[in-house]
Amino acid sequence: VRLALGQDVGSVPVFPESSVAFFRWIVAPLSATKVESVSGLDELSALAGIDEVRLTLLPGDVVDSRKGSPRGHVIRIDGMVGSHAELAVLIHEQIESAVHLTWSFNE
Repeated sequence: VRLALGQDVGSVPVFPESSVAFFRWIVAPLSATKVESVSGLDELSALAGIDEVRLTLLPGDVVDSRKGSPRGHVIRIDGMVGSHAELAVLIHEQIESAVHLTWSFNE
């Protein structure tokens, strides 16, 4: 309330950064109809910060974007990293370069 009234509230506490737990789904592109191949799961599992990798759809399985991510994802990745910055690098660089999927599409 003092802050809202423009009064001095003293020093603002600084909290140390804490770990960030996450899960990430790898889903098929919207127009994909089937999982053709999945590779790189061992490399993915070996990345720092990744605790578990679950393959939920196998090569040959049909994919349907109408099922949504909770039931239609191909891979689920769970883990914990030291910061949001580490998570961004893990997701946008390391995971993308470790795992490789191919798909069938409707013509």
